[in-house]
Amino acid sequence: MLIILFPYKFSNFFYKKYQVNELKKKFKKKLEVHDVSNIVFKKKLKLVKSKRHKSVLAFSKIKEWENHLKKIIKKEKKIFVINLLFLSSFRSFYLHYLLFKYKLSIIKINSPEVSAPQFKRSILIKLFIFLKLLFLNPLRLIFIVKDTILKKLIKIFKFHELYVTICGFKSKKFLYPLEINAKKIKLINFHSSDYANYLTNKSKKDLNKKNYIVFLDIKAPAFSGDDILLNNEIKYNIENWYEDLNKFLKRIEKIFKNKVIIIPHPSVRKLKNIYYDKQFLVAKDPDATNKLIPNSQFVIANGATTAISYCVIYNKPVVFIYCDQVVKKNPTMLFETKNLSKILSSSIVNINKNILEKDFILNINKKKYSNYKFNFLTSKKIKNISNIEILKNLIKNNH
Repeated sequence: MLIILFPYKFSNFFYKKYQVNELKKKFKKKLEVHDVSNIVFKKKLKLVKSKRHKSVLAFSKIKEWENHLKKIIKKEKKIFVINLLFLSSFRSFYLHYLLFKYKLSIIKINSPEVSAPQFKRSILIKLFIFLKLLFLNPLRLIFIVKDTILKKLIKIFKFHELYVTICGFKSKKFLYPLEINAKKIKLINFHSSDYANYLTNKSKKDLNKKNYIVFLDIKAPAFSGDDILLNNEIKYNIENWYEDLNKFLKRIEKIFKNKVIIIPHPSVRKLKNIYYDKQFLVAKDPDATNKLIPNSQFVIANGATTAISYCVIYNKPVVFIYCDQVVKKNPTMLFETKNLSKILSSSIVNINKNILEKDFILNINKKKYSNYKFNFLTSKKIKNISNIEILKNLIKNNH
């Protein structure tokens, strides 16, 4: 039996990301998705516009989820839980306790799926951030303190089994800290979600066509993301943000004499962004990145998004962008963007500056792209095996 335990609304985006449709074909009635967002984020959930997938089991109370779990335990000899919860609250802590109590086998999808080095800060900067949060965002400070305390407390429990997914060779270096201890801990080679979906839905288009430019957008600032649940939302000037972005994309079309197609973040792809200039095409297809990037001239990425995986997979040039608002309000995002552009030897452009064609590197470094692929997205050991098969074999061999 396999359960996916999820802290947010399990929308169509996550349904595709975690290949639930393919998992259902393989596991049939031995798979359930448990959405516990009403337990973990009950007060703030109404701020998130995404809709829950109709096939998901949603729980509103801890006791309700525990009773359902007991029914499964009576029927199944062994239960594996893909645990995507984090220790954001005491409710989340108690859900972890129940996983421990009933000796369930935990699968932790723990790789960042993108190069994500830590933004190193001096003691003075850390003190400045603390004071800034204390006076300007005390709710975020409370969240961080609570999270730190709960991560210490959870170490008291020694879980039955823990399987940790590794996406690529260097993925081990950038693994998120393991929140829990276990009697048995095993690392499992795994594909990143984008690479796994690429394997399942390979584009069959003519890869020689270069008749448009793809722009990969993020949720913010038009839509609230997960940050609002974590008391970490950044207040950008929305009108200025999109005014600058629209001017930049029009300039791109003029320089390269090619149309720009906007691909919104998958979680808000079905929603209308009223701030996009009407002259731009906006792709709504759930698999738009995989379908459109192969035939593009090049790709523009708004920050260090995991979707650049498709640029690496299809050997497409990617240009990273940022704006003055990011420089002032989100230094972490800027740091991650600059780091990723350096790793791939790609251009990075401030859209608030005067841009020229020479600012764009449209030749890829194949060696760096290949290194990135096997460092962060996949492994040569599993190149012919899907994530679905890896999970199936894991459960079969450890039953």
